[in-house]
Amino acid sequence: SNLTHLPRSEYVPGIGLGIAKCPYDPLDNSTAIYVENGNPGDLPALYSGTNAEFTKADTVIFRTDLYNMTSGRKEYNFRRTLKYDSKWLDKPNFVGSFDIGEYVYFFFRETAVEYINCGKAVYSRIARVCKKDTGGKNILSQNWATYLKARLNCSIPGEFPFYFNEIQSVYQLPNDKTKFYATFTTSTNGLVGSAVCSYDIGDIKEAFDGKFKEQATSNSAWLPVLKSKLPEPRPGTCVNDTQALPDTVLNFIRSHPLMDKAVDHEHASPVYYKRDLVFTKLVVDRQNWATYLKARLNCSIPGEFPFYFNEIQSVYQLPNDKTKFYATFTTSTNGLVGSAVCSYDIGDIKEAFDGKFKEQATSNSAWLPVLKSKLPEPRPGTCVNDTQALPDTVLNFIRSHPLMDKAVDHEHASPVYYKRDLVFTKLVVDRIRIELLNQEYMVYYVGTNAGRIYKIVQYLRNGESKSKLLDIFEIAQNEAIQVMEISQARKSLYVATDHRIKQIDLAMCNRRYDNCFRCVKDPYCGWDKETNTCKPYELGLLQDVGNETYDICDTSVTKKKIIVTYGQSVHLGCFVKVPEVLKDQQVTWYHHSKEKGRYEIKYSPTKYIETTERGLVVISVNEADGGRYDCHLGGSLLCSYNITVDAHRCTPPNKSNDYQKIYSDWCHEFEKYKSAMKSWEKKQAVSTHLFICNNYIQIQVLVIHSCVAKSM
Repeated sequence: SNLTHLPRSEYVPGIGLGIAKCPYDPLDNSTAIYVENGNPGDLPALYSGTNAEFTKADTVIFRTDLYNMTSGRKEYNFRRTLKYDSKWLDKPNFVGSFDIGEYVYFFFRETAVEYINCGKAVYSRIARVCKKDTGGKNILSQNWATYLKARLNCSIPGEFPFYFNEIQSVYQLPNDKTKFYATFTTSTNGLVGSAVCSYDIGDIKEAFDGKFKEQATSNSAWLPVLKSKLPEPRPGTCVNDTQALPDTVLNFIRSHPLMDKAVDHEHASPVYYKRDLVFTKLVVDRQNWATYLKARLNCSIPGEFPFYFNEIQSVYQLPNDKTKFYATFTTSTNGLVGSAVCSYDIGDIKEAFDGKFKEQATSNSAWLPVLKSKLPEPRPGTCVNDTQALPDTVLNFIRSHPLMDKAVDHEHASPVYYKRDLVFTKLVVDRIRIELLNQEYMVYYVGTNAGRIYKIVQYLRNGESKSKLLDIFEIAQNEAIQVMEISQARKSLYVATDHRIKQIDLAMCNRRYDNCFRCVKDPYCGWDKETNTCKPYELGLLQDVGNETYDICDTSVTKKKIIVTYGQSVHLGCFVKVPEVLKDQQVTWYHHSKEKGRYEIKYSPTKYIETTERGLVVISVNEADGGRYDCHLGGSLLCSYNITVDAHRCTPPNKSNDYQKIYSDWCHEFEKYKSAMKSWEKKQAVSTHLFICNNYIQIQVLVIHSCVAKSM
C-alpha cells in the first residue's frame, strides 16, 4: 500500500497523532471540523470533540497545534477543555460542530451536572469557543479561556412540558449559517419518543449573552450568577489576545462554564414529534418561493360560539372537477374528540388570497390586517413571467407576510357531516348525476382510525345543502384506514389499512338493504315494487334520497297478521338487528283500534316495552289491544302488524296440533287465575277464606277438564 510511516518526532501539517482528534473506539460519538480562517495567526486547524484516552475517562473539545503551512513550523500549541472536570464536560456524546463567525460551536449530550442533586439526567448542550483563543497566561494556559456551554431545549410546551433531552444529530444548510436543525429523543429507559427542533443563531447568542449559572456548594441549588459578580471583560467574549485576560476572568470561566438560560427552539414547538420512534439522523432542504402565501381553512359548526375542527387530516379532489376540494378535519386529541367533513370552492379560496395580508408588528403584538397603502407593487403572491425580476420590496414583503388575513370558509355555512368521539382519517368522493331528473348527489366515503367507513350522501333541496349518513362498513377492526381510491371503470371502492386491502362495490343494493326504507335513500339504488328487492337504480324504480315522499314505501311494506291468545304477551319488530346507521334514531309505534282510532303508543313497564332493537312488546293482550300496529321512522312506515285477539276459550280443536295449542292457551289462562287468586288472598284473612280458595281452584280445574273432554 502507498502509506508513509512518520516518526513521532516528525510533523507534517495536517498529519500526525490521532489522540484527541479521533476516538479509540469507532462506536464513540465524535465530531470534528477543519477551520481554515479566523484562528490565531490565521492558520488552519482541526477542531474536534472526542475521547482522548483509551479508558474513555478523558473527553475533550480540542484544537490541534497550529503550523505554518509554508515553513512547517509550529506556531501555537493545542487547546483543550479542562481534564476530568465534570462542570466542563461530563461523559459527552458529540453529534456535530460548526464554524460560524468568531466561534466554533459544538453540539453534544451529557450528564447534567446541574441536575445531579436530584438524580441522574442527560441534557443536550451547545458549546462554543473563540477561534482566536490562545488560552490564559498562567491560569488555563493549555485550556480554553472562552469556553461556554448552554442547554438545548426541545420540548412539547404546556403547563408541564414534555422534554426530548438527548440530541442525536444536527444539521445546517450549507448556505444558511443562521439556523440549526436537530433530532432529539427521550431517554431509552422510559417512554420512547423523538422530535425535530430548529434553532436560530440569534436565540443562541441571546443565551450566551445572558446570565451564568453557579452552585455555591455541592449541596446547593444551581442559581443564576448576580450581574455584580461578573468580572470585566465579560467571560466568554472574544478578544484579540486571551493571554492578556486578567486572572479574575479566567478563574470565573474555569468555575462557571454553564449558562443559566436554555436555548429555546423556534416557533415554541418542535417541528415534528412522535412516540415509539427513535430518530437518528436528518438533513434539510429549503426551497424559497417568491410567491408563497397561505390562509387558514375554516371547518366549524356555526353559531354564536362556533365549534372548530382545526386539524386537517386528508383532502380529495374529483378527477374531472378542479373547482372543489373535500377534506376531513379533527379536533385536537388533547380535548373533546370529534371529526368533520367540509367542502371548499376554488372561488372562495381565490377570494381569501386576493384579500388582506396579516402581520404582527412585534412578538408581543396582536396579528392585524396589513393596510393597503403598505402593499408593494406588483401585488405579492401574484404570478408573473419571471419572479427573479421582482423587486426586493415584494420579496421582502412575501418573506415576512406569507399569511392572509381572511380564512377560507367551507361551503353551505356548515360541515357536510360531523360526529363526536370519532377520528376521520381519509376520504374519497363520488358524484352521481341523474340527467333526466336533473338531480345530483355527492357520496362521501370517509375512513376512520378504527377501521370503519362512513358512507354519507349530500344533495341540494331548494338551494340548501342537506346530508345524511347512509351506511357504515366494518373494514378492519381497530386498524386505521390509510388509503382509499375509487375506480369508476370497476365501479368499486378500494380501501387499505397497514395490514390488508379490500374491494367494495359502489352499488351494494340487494346485499346491504332488505327493505324499501333504506334502499330508496341510497342514490346508487332503487326499490323494485314488483319483486320487492333492492336493485341498482334505473328509471322506474322507487328512489327518494331526500325523503321528500314519506309514504313512498308504504305499499311495499308487508302487513303481517298475528293471532294472539287473550292474556299472552306479543313481540312486534321491524329488525332482527338494528342497522348501525339507525341506532341513534328514534322510532314511533302507532295503534289503530276500534275504540280510540289511531294513537301514538307511550312506553310503560306494565303494558308497552321498547326492545333494544326498537321493537315493541305488548304485555297481557286483551280485546282492546287488537288492531293494526305501525312503526314509523322520520315519517316513513317501517313495518306493520295486524293483531287479532282470540278471546274464545273452549273452541273444539280439529287436529292434534290445535289440541296442543289450546292446552297451552289454557295453561296461560290458568296462570292468570292463579295470579288473580294471590291478589285476592292478600286482601282477605287466609284462615277465613281458605276453603273458598280451594274450591275456586277446583272449579277452574274442572273447567279445563271439561274443555279437554269436549275436544276429545
